[in-house]
Amino acid sequence: MTIPGVNERMALLIKLLKDDPERLLMVKEVESRFSISNFTARSDLKALVQLGLLNVIQVNKKIKVLSGQIISRQF
Repeated sequence: MTIPGVNERMALLIKLLKDDPERLLMVKEVESRFSISNFTARSDLKALVQLGLLNVIQVNKKIKVLSGQIISRQF
């Protein structure tokens, strides 16, 4: 199954969150997991939020995490 607008990295993130819907992602984790820049990690995550596949959760003033609980309901 292919989702329009989703690249391979994003598909791997979707799979990761589908396997563990309680997991929370931070941009730094995505950067290190895929060896990509902060900008690229943020772009991928922002696209998944815009597609309605992730929720942004504000932890404090500086830190935001992304939850994949929506994914477990959609796939």
